[in-house]
Order: sequence, then C-alpha cells, then structure tokens
Amino acid sequence: MGFKNFINAAIQTAKEAYEADSKGKLNDFGKEKLSQLSNKANDYWNKEEKEEKDFSELVKRYVKFYDCMEFQQALNVLEKLRAKYEDRLSACWYYTEKADTLIQIGNKQLVAEAGDPNYSEQTAVYQEQNRKAKIALDAAEDSAESQEEICKILYLRSLCQREEKNGWGRKFLIGAMATDNDKDKEFFLNAYLESTNSISYHQFEQYSDESNWNDPEYSEEDRKELKGLVESLKFTNINYANRQLIFVGRDDNHIAGCYDPTDNINWVFTLDYVPSDIKFPVGHPQANTLYIAHPVNKEIYIPYEESEYNFFIDKIHELCHLLQCLGATEITFRSLKGRDTSYEANGSWSIDGEVGVKKVGAAVNGQVKQNYGLNSSSSHNSEIGLVITANPTSKPYCPDDLYWMETETQWKNLVKQRLNGNLLTYEQRISTKSVTNISSRQRLDIKGAFENFMYKVSAHYESDSDSTFKEAEETEWKITAKFKPLEEYANNAMPVEGTHEEAANPSTSTLSDDEQSYAEEVKFCLEDGAIGDKERRFLERMRTKLGISPERAAEIEESFHQPQFTEDEQEYLDAVREELVDGGIPESSRKLLNRLRRSMDISDERSVELEKYVTGV
Repeated sequence: MGFKNFINAAIQTAKEAYEADSKGKLNDFGKEKLSQLSNKANDYWNKEEKEEKDFSELVKRYVKFYDCMEFQQALNVLEKLRAKYEDRLSACWYYTEKADTLIQIGNKQLVAEAGDPNYSEQTAVYQEQNRKAKIALDAAEDSAESQEEICKILYLRSLCQREEKNGWGRKFLIGAMATDNDKDKEFFLNAYLESTNSISYHQFEQYSDESNWNDPEYSEEDRKELKGLVESLKFTNINYANRQLIFVGRDDNHIAGCYDPTDNINWVFTLDYVPSDIKFPVGHPQANTLYIAHPVNKEIYIPYEESEYNFFIDKIHELCHLLQCLGATEITFRSLKGRDTSYEANGSWSIDGEVGVKKVGAAVNGQVKQNYGLNSSSSHNSEIGLVITANPTSKPYCPDDLYWMETETQWKNLVKQRLNGNLLTYEQRISTKSVTNISSRQRLDIKGAFENFMYKVSAHYESDSDSTFKEAEETEWKITAKFKPLEEYANNAMPVEGTHEEAANPSTSTLSDDEQSYAEEVKFCLEDGAIGDKERRFLERMRTKLGISPERAAEIEESFHQPQFTEDEQEYLDAVREELVDGGIPESSRKLLNRLRRSMDISDERSVELEKYVTGV
C-alpha cells in the first residue's frame, strides 16, 4: 500500500466514524474499523521500511561502483533507481549524478593519442557521452532549487568542456565558485586555478620568449614548430565571436560567480592575469571593467563604454590616412547624423604609448608629413564640416598598416582605381552602426550579464549611475576626397619608405592579420630556398590554425614566387604585350622589339625569358 492509498483509507474511516457517531453507534463501529485502519498502517510502514532499505542499498551500490571507477555499472544502477523509485529521487540529484557518470565514462576514452588505431572511435564515444551529459545537465538545471545544486551543475559543465583545451570550462568554474558550501568553494577555486594555468594562453607565456629558442639542442625544424606552436597558443587567435568581450576583476576572490549563461561575456580575468598578447589603452586594464575587442585589429581591446563611437572614429581616421597616401589634395568631412565633425579629436586612444588610430590630418610614423611636406592644412566650417587640404609630392601608394582594409571591398576598389586608373574623386558614407555587429537584443543580454557581475564584485554598485551602457545616438558622416592627377607627379617622385612596393595590387598588400602571419611563415620556410615536405607539413598546420583556405594560402605562397623585374625589363614586358597578336609576336614587330631590348642592354637569353612570362610559351 502506498502512502496516498493509506491516507485515502484513513479519510474514509474518519467519515464512516462521524456517520456512526451521528447514529449513536460509534462504540460498535470503532473497534472493527480502527483495527482495520491499524492493520493498514502497519502494512504501509512495513512496506515503506522495506522500500527505504532497498532504495538505500541501491544508492550505496551506485556510490561504490562510482568510487571504484566502474562507471558503466554505476550508470546502470542509477537508471534502476530512476525506474523503480522515481517518486523518492530528487530530479536534480538524479540528472546531476547521471551527467557526472557519463562524463567519467567519456573521460576513460581519452587515453588514446592522435594516430592510434582506436583514436577516432574512442573520440566519438567521448563526444557522445559528453553530449548526453549536457542534456542531463540541462534537465538538472531546470529542477535545481539551491545555490549549492546550481554550482555543482556548473562544475560538471566545466568538465564537459575539457576537450576544448581553450579555457572555456574555466568560465563555469568561476560561476561554481559562488557556492555557499565552503568545502566545495575551495575545491572549485583549486579547479579554476588549475584550469587557468593549463589553458593555451598561459602556455603561450611559457613558450613565447624567443631568447630560449637559441639553445643548441633545438634544430631548425624544432624552432619552426615552436614558432608555429607559439602563434597557435595566442589568446587573440581564438574565434572572435567567442572572445569579443572580456571582463577584468580585481582578484580571484572577487570574480566568484561572474558567469554569463547567455554566452556573451565568456572570459573573465583578474588584474594580475590577463593574456599578454592583448593590447589595452594607456592606463588599462582596470578592475571591474568590461572590454570589447576591435572588430578587425584582433590584439586591441578598449572599454565597452563609448566603444561604438571610438571604432567609428578609428575607421574614419584610417580612411583619411589611406586617402592621404593615395594623393588626396582635399578631404572633406560632413556630418549627416548625430555628432558633428568637431568631435573627431575625442575618438582616438593610445595603445602602449603609440597612437592607436591614425588621426585625421596628423602625421603617422612620419609618412603623412613626408608625403605632404609643409603644404597641408585643415579647417572647420559649421556648415561643411572638417576640411583638409594638401599638396602631395610623393607618388601615391597603398600603406601597409591598414587593418580595416580586410573588410572593406570599397577601399580595395578605391586603391585599384586610383593607382591603375587615375581616379580623381571619391565619396563614402560611414556610420557608427557599420562598425559593430552587436544587436539590440544582444546588447540587453550583455548589459544584464555585466550588471550581475558588478553586483557580485562590488557591494556598492548602482546600475543607475553606471555609464557603461549609456545609449549613444547614431552618427553618420560623408567623406569626400579630391586627388592630384598622376601625371602631375615628378618622374623622380618615389613612394614613401616602408610602404608596399606592389601597392597597385591590393590582393597582396592588404593581407589580414592571420594572412600576414601565414605570409611570414612562408617567408621563413623559403629561407633555405624551397619548401620541402617538412616545411609543407608545418605550413599546413599553420594554415589550419589560422583559418585560411587552401586557395588563399596558395595565392599568398605564389606572391613570393612572382618574378622581380627592373624598370627596363618592365618596360620591355609592356612593349611585348602591346605587340602580341593571337598570343604570338608578329615578325613585323620582332625588329622593333629587338632594337628596344638592345637599347636597354637586355640580352637575347633574358628577352626570351621575359617573353615566355608574357606568352606562357
């Protein structure tokens, strides 16, 4: 008899006793019915005692199997408990223990190394157990009733991320550290410290000192592999969406509980432990501050407050820098919406003592000053906006320090049209909305997570007085440029030192940060003259880690094999192209080409090589 049936029987007996009493027959009724009720109570408690004993035995068996690391048997007992005694089990306890056991089953598959015959099969089993564990943890979280239970669940979630090896599990451990159980708190803190010390960017600190690579025991191949390892371990090589936002707290104790379930703020650091490949503005990082990664310059993080406008100004400044280097004689800025152009000076910040953005009309590494001499000036008109005028003297070029170029097809076309087609005017509109990919919904989630963090780290925090998420008006500017005609440059004018020699071909002069890193590795591998099998394996690993397609990697490598020509040879090539008819050189043109090459002191053998480059024959 179940407890519910027993209660129903007791209620029925009470009703009958009341009815018998109203008829004056309670004495005759009481002895028989009360005896029956007593027997039912004894039956119930005997059965309850037996079930409790069986239930306890099964729980003990589960714990014993788990402690002996017989995890599959432990899981079988757990499922038996669920099937037989569901009404006795705490749903949260069951799902939490199930997840824990599944994780342990999966972890036993991690013994195989890559290349072992069973590696693929065991990895698949591990991933499947983790998938089941995550489902169980979702169910456990839905039924959790205490902070202690929630923190245990977060700890198990950290174990599910162990194979990622990039510190993702660490964010769950930071959440788990908010437990009220002192013993668990100490355990979770130690797990957090272990995770922090083992993730990739910490290893980067250990390996990145190149002075240690000169040890004679390192071969040239070892140094190449070590260099590739260091590059892959950088925090800034993590996918941008996963590392877009970071929060910096004071110390390990203050950040306990700073966990964002919306997965917007995935990384929390302390002042004494921030990845060294991150660059902050001067005076940063600061405690209890939210930072956002630059959209295209992956190493830079700036405070989230006013970041949208700062990135907007950064892009404006870089466009101005490009226009100046391409030979602009006049650049006009007009405000179409929001802040006017007088605000432009407030948008710059300094990174590690260097200017983080290229300020409008200012010299950058001496390039603008050299390109414009003393003939540049700027003025501000309330109706027109900011106007910069100049008289460029050096040949137009595409600077090699543009990071917005990677995402700006319009700028790439501008470079082509200016250097190859003598473009004379250019116009573009840029708005604050065009420099960020954070939606209104995401912004609300980030704001909620940040405020939750602040309540955890500071007892005096007041969200009403916090300006981190102060709503900013949309700003849009129109930039118009006029260029000096190419024919007006002196024949002996040269591009500014430190620029792309091949600026007319933006495909090679506008590499992204990852592509530039790959190009450097290609150059390193070519120092011995050719890319062998070992170098090829190394480059393939780097290509995969940097997320570069095989086609793009081939283009980058090909750029190192492009033949180099003197000015005379280039002129001869142009003449050959002009004389080509159906892929060949007519006999009538041969005499003229021969006279041309002799005037340039180009040998017969060299002329044949040059013509093959044009005709492919």
